[in-house]
Amino acid sequence: MRFTQLLPLLLALPGALNAQPLSGNLTVDPGQAESSTNFTTVAGALSALSTRGVEGPVTFTVAAGTYSGPNAVTPVPGIQAKKAVVFRSASGNPEEVIWSQTAASSSDNYVVYSLSKHFRFEGITFQASGNLYALVLNLAADSIQFKNCRFLGKLNANANNTTENLVKIAGSATRFEDCTFSGGAAGLVLDSKDRKGTVISGCRFSDAASLNPIQIKKADGLIFSGNTVELSSSSVNFIGVELMNCYGALTVEKNLFRTGNGCAMRLSDCYGSDAGRLMIRNNMFYASGSSADQVLRLSNAQFTDVFNNTVYLNSPGAAVYTNDGQSIKLVNNLFINPGLGRAISVGNGNSVTDCDYNVYFSANQYRLASWGGTDAANLTALQTANGKDSHSLVKNVTFFSGYADLHLGTGSSDLAGLSLAEVPDDFDGEIRSGSPFRGADEFSGTYVSVRDGSQGEPGGFRIYPNYPNPFNPSTAIRFYLPVSGEVRISVVDLAGRLVETLVSGYRAAGEQSVRFEADHLAGGVYFCRIESESGSGAIKLILLK
Repeated sequence: MRFTQLLPLLLALPGALNAQPLSGNLTVDPGQAESSTNFTTVAGALSALSTRGVEGPVTFTVAAGTYSGPNAVTPVPGIQAKKAVVFRSASGNPEEVIWSQTAASSSDNYVVYSLSKHFRFEGITFQASGNLYALVLNLAADSIQFKNCRFLGKLNANANNTTENLVKIAGSATRFEDCTFSGGAAGLVLDSKDRKGTVISGCRFSDAASLNPIQIKKADGLIFSGNTVELSSSSVNFIGVELMNCYGALTVEKNLFRTGNGCAMRLSDCYGSDAGRLMIRNNMFYASGSSADQVLRLSNAQFTDVFNNTVYLNSPGAAVYTNDGQSIKLVNNLFINPGLGRAISVGNGNSVTDCDYNVYFSANQYRLASWGGTDAANLTALQTANGKDSHSLVKNVTFFSGYADLHLGTGSSDLAGLSLAEVPDDFDGEIRSGSPFRGADEFSGTYVSVRDGSQGEPGGFRIYPNYPNPFNPSTAIRFYLPVSGEVRISVVDLAGRLVETLVSGYRAAGEQSVRFEADHLAGGVYFCRIESESGSGAIKLILLK
């Protein structure tokens, strides 16, 4: 072939290479030249995915900086579970990689709008920086995951406008792990039929404007676990988490809810079954406002188990309220109201099939509880009204650090409850004893060893037992950081050899969790070490195969 014939092919070669499907490790770095492996903008990387597709797994490492939106993710040719796309911040610190958008109208009211499944985002901040529009995520596809991300929006006077919600989900199998949500009329909204596999774990929700931080409707088998919901609103109509028309084996466990005058969590028209009951277990609910009506409210809940929760309210309202429903079980809970209200109020007594081993308290000597419209001044009157509660107690429970920390304090030795197979551990992942304590905390007198064998202090670094343990093939490892900073989490074998590094980088202050996937390892004993600027510790992991 003559050179004059070869020249057009050589000139066409770069374009041909740039048209090849993407695969492997790529970067998004505006400080580097555009190339076959580097994109200078997020928009450019997303455009390449949409036009070129993928032929294998793709990971984009994103350099520190602010990247303007909006970013529309159209369907990616060739993408599937084994050919997923990951966008990951280079440092792991979400404060250093910010995807932002200042929307001018409802048509561009998003930072990311996704129509493509099998995406994962790690260590990235999604921020709405405008004054009128707050939506940062609009997810219309399945199997999208977020880990250690931040979602930030404005708090506006016009907060009832749905254009100011923070995150909107209309897909299945969406996962949020160790993420932060702040702002918006609502922090997270899931409102679509038959959406399965949604998991929200280890996340922090705060400062929504006037509606619900979390609104979840029609979810099938939702898992809401290990989250912190902290609300500063003084509105009595404020609801932290609202679950409506949900069904399947929904699980709400090991969450911490703190609110002012609003309701921490409300279940409305949620339907379990004998084969898949709704489970509310090991949660701590706290309302400090003197005008709060209820902390935990069940409205027409069907086949629902409320086991080992700690519910505290200091107001004329009721710590827990149920009305209508079917086959509700209330066992091993602490319902505490040192105000002038009731510990519990049950509108329809026939909806509750099991109610026992609970602890009640109200400072109002005339209204400990209400059952079927009848006030009960004391436990005897309550037992007469409901024909249940034969093992329940009336006691003003002492907590570890006042009411700011609802772990049990001294004087809790008489709170042994009923052993339940559905509650093998407690709020912190500590294994329950044969005679487990009532409420969310399995009392040990103090926190588990966290600093070089010493006892932990309230508000200090803590590492909790993993759950489940033993496990196969994965387990969740939870810990608490009093301040943000660098964290290293590693797994070693019995000989001290490094097996895997789970985390090496920046983590925000607060309760955190990380999942250890061990399907590639042989069964046996391993140790997880957590090292941070504020403390360190280790726990034993038992992998059964």
